[in-house]
Amino acid sequence: QETIYRAKGFSKDELEEVANLAPSDSTMFAYMRAPIGTLLRLVEDSLEPAAQANLNDTLKRVNGLSGGTASLINVLDGALVDRVAFFVRPNDWEDRSIDFEVAPDTGEKRYIGPPRDDRPVFGWALVAWASDQGAIDDLQAAFGQAGPRIGIQGKNPGDKGYFVTTIEGGLRLQEFWSQLIPGTGHIAMLSYGDKAILSNRYQFVEDVTKNAVGRSRPGDRLGELASFQRALTDGLESANIALWLSPETGSDLIRTQSRDVASARLADVVSAKFATARPKAERRVLERQFPGQSRNQVDRARLRDAVDAELFNWRDQAVAERLPAELESVDRLVTYLNAIQGSLTQIRLAPREFRLYTKTMTPYSR
Repeated sequence: QETIYRAKGFSKDELEEVANLAPSDSTMFAYMRAPIGTLLRLVEDSLEPAAQANLNDTLKRVNGLSGGTASLINVLDGALVDRVAFFVRPNDWEDRSIDFEVAPDTGEKRYIGPPRDDRPVFGWALVAWASDQGAIDDLQAAFGQAGPRIGIQGKNPGDKGYFVTTIEGGLRLQEFWSQLIPGTGHIAMLSYGDKAILSNRYQFVEDVTKNAVGRSRPGDRLGELASFQRALTDGLESANIALWLSPETGSDLIRTQSRDVASARLADVVSAKFATARPKAERRVLERQFPGQSRNQVDRARLRDAVDAELFNWRDQAVAERLPAELESVDRLVTYLNAIQGSLTQIRLAPREFRLYTKTMTPYSR
């Protein structure tokens, strides 16, 4: 704590400069000045013991990281300076043309991009500032070479899962494909100047880079947003931590995620009753689909499949009936979130005290 408290703070101008890297429709933007090694060790300590062990074992399979998590933290602590930014927004980008191919025999357009599961997720991007770009480049290459040993692979087992793509401006975007990454199926990374940009969506990296070089359209950057500027004007002159929230930009995704989670939970509850419900379902199937026939007169496979379909239909109906009640609290939350146009919180830390500033804007704010 003392290490973080004694860290150098950042000014309003610096906060605005970093905010201009983030898209204006970011649901969350966070910026912090603190020693990278200290932050990473805090993150490691917050993990469950099993997650710590899995992460450590995975990293040991990467060349140069024989010490696992400790080795990675040491490399990053020496290669990065004491500042980090984190952005979040809905993952609603369109696919690239290179993610598709046309079958020569049928002319059918087929998706050949990252092995994503298309779960509704937020896109996130992390920006760090490098003091040793060579060490970052070596680390990227080591992860790419580790390949299947750490879960990096293409759409099918054995397919290559590490790619380097040249984007606008001649910058080299590196993609690490893995089915273990929820929603997007990949992690993208790019180094630009002294910045290292990491994201779970390649378009997010491109958007951040465009903002950094000033090639985005007017109004596309968070720092240009009028509500952000109003909050920043009244804020602290110096801070160690800043957090911007714009819940309305992510409320639809929150509702979708909540609906999926609630549906899956209810489906599990109903499915657990299949064993006791099966005899009644079988009787209904025999009466409706095989009138006049006894159980022993019907083909077993046909009867089994028909009963399974009956049970799944019963499950889906039960879930549909119970889902609205499950989502009442979520709908209320989304209503509240949509009433918040933006909220900025700043914290200034010192060994013996701290200062806190927060400003939340609603349609009724002035």
